[in-house]
Amino acid sequence: DSSQINYSNTTIKRFNNMETGISDALSRITRDSFTDYPSQYYSSEILRPLSGMVYRNWITECFHSEQHITLYAVVNNEPAGFITVRKTEYALEIVLNAVERELRGSGIYTDLCMEAMKHSTDNNLITVSTQLSNFGVQRIWTKLGFEPFYSFSLLHLSTLSLEGITSSSERK
Repeated sequence: DSSQINYSNTTIKRFNNMETGISDALSRITRDSFTDYPSQYYSSEILRPLSGMVYRNWITECFHSEQHITLYAVVNNEPAGFITVRKTEYALEIVLNAVERELRGSGIYTDLCMEAMKHSTDNNLITVSTQLSNFGVQRIWTKLGFEPFYSFSLLHLSTLSLEGITSSSERK
């Protein structure tokens, strides 16, 4: 499906697996956007070096999944950002998205969200999640009618060094 929608300065297209150059560009945007992104992966000293790779693998899996739809924005004939949604019987979930750093704040992400929302049916719930500190996208989602309904915190545990630590039963 090579559908495309034109907004003021942005063209939104539906990704096709055969577009190798586009997949490379979207993978680069993913790497650049998420390498230092304060996510659960970046928050962990152990996982931090792998954080960019986790997101690049994620977007690659979305490219090849029949459950996912990836839309991408084109500005000046170059990919500028993307949004990936997973459609189920009951919901449309926005799962992964990014916009080139230098183009953020230009309305591209709003355009991508509005186009992604068109893939929902009348009875579908549309969901999206992000880090609690990611206020930029939260403001956009609020303007588009989304409301917060659930949040949670993540705790990282580690066994970095157990030397000199004894259990309470060993201390008796």
